[in-house]
Amino acid sequence: MTEVLPRPPGPMRQLMQQRDFVLFLLARGLGLLATHMLTVAIGWHIYLMTDSFLALGMIGLFQFAPSLALFPLTGLTADRFDRRRVLTLCHLVQALACCLLLALNLSDTSEVWPYYATLSVYGAARAFLNPATRALMPNLVPYRLFPNAVACNSTFSKLSSFSGPALSGLLVAQIGNGVYAVMAVLFTMATIGTLWISARPGRSFATAVNWDVVLGGVSYILRSRVLLGAISLDLFAVLFGTVLGILPVFARDILNVGPEGLGIMRAMPAVGAFVVAAVLAQLPPLRRAGPLLFATLLAYGLCIIVFGLSDIFWLSVAVLAVYGAIDMVSICIRQTMVQMATPDEMRGRVAAVDSIFTNGSEELGNFRSGVMAAAFGPAVTVVLGGVLTIAITGLWWRWFPDLRRVDRLDLPL
Repeated sequence: MTEVLPRPPGPMRQLMQQRDFVLFLLARGLGLLATHMLTVAIGWHIYLMTDSFLALGMIGLFQFAPSLALFPLTGLTADRFDRRRVLTLCHLVQALACCLLLALNLSDTSEVWPYYATLSVYGAARAFLNPATRALMPNLVPYRLFPNAVACNSTFSKLSSFSGPALSGLLVAQIGNGVYAVMAVLFTMATIGTLWISARPGRSFATAVNWDVVLGGVSYILRSRVLLGAISLDLFAVLFGTVLGILPVFARDILNVGPEGLGIMRAMPAVGAFVVAAVLAQLPPLRRAGPLLFATLLAYGLCIIVFGLSDIFWLSVAVLAVYGAIDMVSICIRQTMVQMATPDEMRGRVAAVDSIFTNGSEELGNFRSGVMAAAFGPAVTVVLGGVLTIAITGLWWRWFPDLRRVDRLDLPL
């Protein structure tokens, strides 16, 4: 009689057996929830204080500027010091920044610069947080489970991206300034969760610090065709493909659905991405990842074109959900490629450069779409962005053959 062997547990169950990864995931989820809550709350309060669109725009600038100014140090810190301690300190600084914002609101100050100064400190903490987060995650799971870990992490990220703003709006309406206290508690809980992580990679190297070491991430990316192709493709896809910045124009002037419709449209990419990320976390690592990456970007560009041509609300909503779902597939592939193609001692510095590209391209993409919409109209701007995304995908297919040849994502590249 043939003995029936027990079926091995699926990838998600195996991930949930990794204690340090579960703690990491919970801490990151709480931190991201608070981050998305802060975006809504601080925007609301500063707009009430200043009644200025420019003041709203400065919020993003003061949070992004530290990432640009500090990126050589942020990556070096993630590679040279215990990444767990870096995350712990960053969450703690974010909690203190929320406490300071609470104090500023309770003081009824009419000056806006203290808010911007506090947001700069918060942005500096986030600048160190992002590379350390990306660099630490591969230390917490086996290689074979890392693609599933990326998808699982993305699921939590997208869940927070549509639950955080909704929760923040509700709390602002109900408890006003108390929303900052809630965010401070969430960041504190993230601090405690990170402290419980037992994996301590320590310092990845102990060489003397010089410009070659500081800029090692840039040099490494330029030498690796897979990394350069994946990161630059991400940069241009977001730069030309983002439509979120001009959604209010479509809601008011093209689809005539008002702020309620705008809220639905704004949530749809995150909903689509959340569903796909949850599915990817359950599946075995993707095969033929390189060709699949290019295929998803072609579909991404087509979604952008359809959205630009649509004047039917339900069609626009459906396309935005598919847009977010497709983008999540490419995000999971690109992030896994970047992590797996980078040695552990370089991950912090490479992640710092990647973070600049990914965060900066969204801000620049929104600026690009606004300028072009003023010149050519919103529909032409979006359609042209989709066409350019498809064109970039074709050029990168030709220029980066190593990227299109990537197959398995569960082994080092």
